[in-house]
Amino acid sequence: MPHASTPRLALVTGAGSGLGRAFALELTRLGGWHVVIADINQASAEETLQLVIAAGGSGQVEMLDVRHPEAWEQLRTKLKSEHPALNLLINNAGVVASGRIDALPLADFDWAYSINTRGVIIGCQTMIPWLGENSGNSGASYILNVASICGFLAPPGLAAYNASKAAIIAISETLASELRGTNIGVTVVCPWFFKTQLLESGRFTQQSSKAAGDQLMSTSPLNATRVAKEALRATFRKRLHHVMGPWARIMWRAKRIAPALFHWLQDIVVQRNAKRHEV
Repeated sequence: MPHASTPRLALVTGAGSGLGRAFALELTRLGGWHVVIADINQASAEETLQLVIAAGGSGQVEMLDVRHPEAWEQLRTKLKSEHPALNLLINNAGVVASGRIDALPLADFDWAYSINTRGVIIGCQTMIPWLGENSGNSGASYILNVASICGFLAPPGLAAYNASKAAIIAISETLASELRGTNIGVTVVCPWFFKTQLLESGRFTQQSSKAAGDQLMSTSPLNATRVAKEALRATFRKRLHHVMGPWARIMWRAKRIAPALFHWLQDIVVQRNAKRHEV
């Protein structure tokens, strides 16, 4: 992506750690971006900013709870007073809640939805008009929504997380249709499990589920840096779907082409992981 003489503006939610921080650092590596590091945790967001500055980039910290429309509106007003345009919105903030549908408290379903899904909806509603104000090739704008392979695969014990991420995929597909012919590209990234701090803030009905998730993350061929790099490449190429990880791609194709094979593969993965964490 060519550098602009004036840095382009990127807004990354949940940028205080994990994948959000990796997005901020990858944009810094690419050059030509001013990164808005939006997070509910100011201390971790400040840490990300210091890493961006140390790497030669520019950015700013903004406190944001993605669940609240008024917080998004206040942020948009502030940023529009400081910057001429918004070029990239990365809806990355997310949480995990794990438990069987008949065991997970309804409050935990609502919590996961409010951050993972509602946060994306509000972010898009608030920022799309501003993204659309850019014109011409130099004014290209992008939306990158972070889902998960769980949105396609729907593994057991993760109904709240699966549903919230599946909704992000559907929202992204709808946006792509609604914004076709405009300057705004839409991409949804669906990575396999990879190591982040997601589990540390998660809600689990069984600790064995958390241990199983940690196992999948620890043995993954992916990491946050690689996911950020590939996701941004797909975004700037305006690819709608980007599924990441060998197992993710195999199972994604299997579900669409051969559902019986998909369920067989899913059972193997689930049973293998469960045996490691039997109590």
